[in-house]
Amino acid sequence: MTPRDQISMFGDPDEDPCPRKDVQDTSLEAYAEARARMPFIEQKILDCLERHWMTCTEISQETGHILLNIAPAMTHLKDAGLVVKTDDRRPTIHGKPSIVWRLARRA
Repeated sequence: MTPRDQISMFGDPDEDPCPRKDVQDTSLEAYAEARARMPFIEQKILDCLERHWMTCTEISQETGHILLNIAPAMTHLKDAGLVVKTDDRRPTIHGKPSIVWRLARRA
């Protein structure tokens, strides 16, 4: 099974998961590996937010996962209705404002 075949398992079979044809196999392998870790990372994010409201940078620092893995997981959790943005902002290490997240209230 090629990396391109592995990635096609994650999406619509009629939609090319990689529209760019110049993507290297190593990039495809990294993408497949990141997708496989996503549920684990999402659970770690939820565990962090159970303790206190946090930014993606703070979650990255607490979990040891790179921000490039935290941010897409957070988007998925937001789209699933599990986390929401607060009105609070805290500065990143670069001094830019960052969204503070919290768990969504359950009905």
